[in-house]
Amino acid sequence: MLTIFCAFVLFASFIEAKAPRTYVTVSDISADDSMTAQLHIAFSSEISGCGIVVGPPYYCAQDLNMNGPVTSVSLTNIQNKLKSYIGFNSAASTSNVTDDSVYIYIYIFTSKNDRVVVSSVVQLKGKIYSEFGARIKTNYSLSANHGFPTEDFGGKCETLNSVNHINDCDLNLAYDMLNHLYGGDLIKPPTGSITTLTGQFIAFDQAAFMNPHAVLNLDAKALDMFSLWANWMQSAITFTLPSLTVSGITGTSSSGVGASFDTQGYIYFPPACNKGKKCPIHIALHGCKQDFKSFVGDVFTKKAGYLKVAELNDIIVLFPQLIQSTFNLQNLNSCYDWWGYGSVNYANKLDPQMTGIKKIIGWPS
Repeated sequence: MLTIFCAFVLFASFIEAKAPRTYVTVSDISADDSMTAQLHIAFSSEISGCGIVVGPPYYCAQDLNMNGPVTSVSLTNIQNKLKSYIGFNSAASTSNVTDDSVYIYIYIFTSKNDRVVVSSVVQLKGKIYSEFGARIKTNYSLSANHGFPTEDFGGKCETLNSVNHINDCDLNLAYDMLNHLYGGDLIKPPTGSITTLTGQFIAFDQAAFMNPHAVLNLDAKALDMFSLWANWMQSAITFTLPSLTVSGITGTSSSGVGASFDTQGYIYFPPACNKGKKCPIHIALHGCKQDFKSFVGDVFTKKAGYLKVAELNDIIVLFPQLIQSTFNLQNLNSCYDWWGYGSVNYANKLDPQMTGIKKIIGWPS
């Protein structure tokens, strides 16, 4: 694995790939799926698809963390809050979802056997998006417990797997979801055989992306290393530039609360995407207790099934990373902010975490 401590190297790869903005999709799991919906709704002009895996709807917490299983949510309150944000330009217009030229796709997975977020609550997302005319595919038939279903990895499908929240259900959910989000023509990884990964799994400095001007202050000698970018993937050069800690962004920030971002995030580049092919980008957000550093290592990034689908279909997969907050006791589980622990703007586009992800992708402000 190559480690890169630099913002512009990764950004240059996005430019090289020239991924159309409407080819950016996002997914998440469990309660953090609220962040997926928040990100999609806030930036629906840039994100064309949203994958929802056993998670409650947008603004479900309504400023309160849950103290047990999610069993009921007010759809009216959600709709009113969304209208309010749109009115104040804190969320994108829902017309982006109904615009046929953008092709908005929604995938929703839930199970009647889920004991953490009951199926009826997850299905509210379908009701919300159906009002916007989105193209929705649902999977409500699998007898699974709460978790991310895979074809060949994880705990028993019907059992709550609290170790990493990934369940072996003989279902390649990553493929089923991404195939829908990208129009239905993806190549499926063969069942029962190994899909060789020939791309690059890269660690990058998230903080540098969120404060790119700091990189410009590096000395010219360090910046000269960027001229090697064209041959970087082929020659396997490892760039090591000073790591940046940005106040209010990373979990190690001196400001205290911050946005709980870890210093490093991860990204997978299929080979063709390093050679000028126009590749779509999928943002795969981890769930609570699924981040790399604090809880599960590379289990979510490498075992959930995203990489095999990406390899066969030339999709860049971005894995932003949060970390247990040592300053904010409300986020000891490395959760994305779906209830307001870090910002009163957690459900609109002013949210620090959503802004951070936006900067990583490189969308204009």
